[in-house]
This record gives sequence, C-alpha cells and structure tokens, in this order.
Amino acid sequence: MRFALIATSAAAMVAIPLVAGAGAPRMSSAEFVSAVRCTAYQDVAHPDADVSLAKFRLNSEATRQSPEAAAEAHKAASEIARAAAAAENTGGLAQRACQGIAAASLAQLQRDA
Repeated sequence: MRFALIATSAAAMVAIPLVAGAGAPRMSSAEFVSAVRCTAYQDVAHPDADVSLAKFRLNSEATRQSPEAAAEAHKAASEIARAAAAAENTGGLAQRACQGIAAASLAQLQRDA
C-alpha cells in the first residue's frame, strides 16, 4: 500500500509539469513560421538530409500555435516547394533562409522536446 502511494505521487510529480506545458506554444508565431520555412528549404535543398524529426516536432508545435500561424506556415512551406520545383539551385536559398532566428527557433524546439 505504501509503495502504491509513493509510486502514484512520483508519477504525478512527473506528469503534472508535462501536462501543464503541453498546451502552451514553445515559440512565438514568427519564430514558428521561420522554423517551418527553414525546414522546408532544408528539405528541398538537401533531399538526402533527414528532416523528418524536425518536421515531426514542427507538426507537434503547430497544434499549439494559433490557426492563423499554422495556416501561414503551411502556405510558406507550399510556396517554397513550388519555388524549388521551378529553381535550379536551391542550396543557396536554404543557407540564406536558415540564418538567424529560424535556426535558433528550431534549435530551441529540439532542446525542449
């Protein structure tokens, strides 16, 4: 009986902070859209790179963002995919897009996960 009480208390101590942080966005809307753009550019510029984990984390973050921010990010990613289909050299685009805040935002999201 005592063990069950201790185990339940320990589980609650771990679960409560996780649940409390689950609903709140980890990034501002601008940081989120920038991180999505960066990931989209990386995906089209380096098809051999594995960006699936970054996409998974960004999709998870999208559920915490406002619908407007999620729609803006989706639109940006679609525009990047269309532009990449028409462009010959996408490597330079990815390098420029991922400087500054987008790279920092993505790094922050990866540390928080």
